[in-house]
Amino acid sequence: MADWLAWWARDIFTMDTERLRVVLNYGLPAAIYLLAGHLIAGRVRRL
Repeated sequence: MADWLAWWARDIFTMDTERLRVVLNYGLPAAIYLLAGHLIAGRVRRL
């Protein structure tokens, strides 16, 4: 599921350390989706 959600950010960062590469390539999209979800929930709550 992570690959499907992070298709647009796959392999943006190429690091030597596998852990750092995974954190950046999957953590960045996760943070963006979290922020977008928070903003959308705030807008819906106002309705």
